Amino acid sequence: MKTYYAPEMQEWLLAVPCGKARVMFHFRGGWTSAHGSSPATFTTDNPAAIAILEGSTYFRRGEIRLAKESPEPGPPGHSGNSRPSGNSGPSGKPGSSGKPEKPAPPLTPAPPPAKPHLDPLTMRDVHVACAEDAKDYLATHYGIDRASILTPYDLMDAAKRKNLRFLIGENANPLKFKQDDTG
Repeated sequence: MKTYYAPEMQEWLLAVPCGKARVMFHFRGGWTSAHGSSPATFTTDNPAAIAILEGSTYFRRGEIRLAKESPEPGPPGHSGNSRPSGNSGPSGKPGSSGKPEKPAPPLTPAPPPAKPHLDPLTMRDVHVACAEDAKDYLATHYGIDRASILTPYDLMDAAKRKNLRFLIGENANPLKFKQDDTG
């Protein structure tokens, strides 16, 4: 799983050329106020999307940067191997059944956990004076440990999980768009 960010952007619908087509990437969730800012992000675990993004001119020019990379968790009890090794029968000893075993069907990966649907129309805007007040709000109303929010990305992720959008400062505007120069 990789998370990318677009510096100076609050939202960006990016079209990256790929052969004769264009692949769309939606960077979102950024904010800016008098007290700080957080860039728009895009997270994916799709190897094709990762290759397209990291091969783009936007990535090479630094308009898109890698924020964090986390190992993809497997299903519970999964050790990284797709099949058990060996050919064991009911007793657990190799070849104990006396019959040739059928090959195991290929394992299909479990679907990713459902992500909450974040609709900007149902997100609740919370006006705060600064990022520290936003952390206090999450700690007071949702029991989130302030120490777990180390970066603006952590603050943004915690707010999204609770279907919140923090508007920091008096004249905070949650959205800013950049025109795509696809060149």
